Amino acid sequence: MLLFLHHSGIDPDSCINVWVEDWYIVSGDDCISVKSGRDEYGIKSAMPSQHLVIRGITGKSPDSAMIALGNEMSGGIFDVRVEGLTAIDTESAIRIKTAFGRGGYVKNIFV
Repeated sequence: MLLFLHHSGIDPDSCINVWVEDWYIVSGDDCISVKSGRDEYGIKSAMPSQHLVIRGITGKSPDSAMIALGNEMSGGIFDVRVEGLTAIDTESAIRIKTAFGRGGYVKNIFV
């Protein structure tokens, strides 16, 4: 069990081939927040988060999402597969977060 009262739970950032499986997460922000760099630094490095599997997660996040894609995603987010989620008292199960001027993309998301 992971307990994060005022922060996101797991934050994969600009990574490739990540497997997140069988966790119980209680979070004050997003339980899992997939990111890929921020603003001009993320755009310049162009390092996407890609080929992620998120499976068998139970999460509780009353003020946020079970899984968030972005808002720090200037390098892009690609090929994320999500299976077997149990969302308890969450604002949303899956959310794509954007911010003006940050750039990036989100594509090939399978739920």
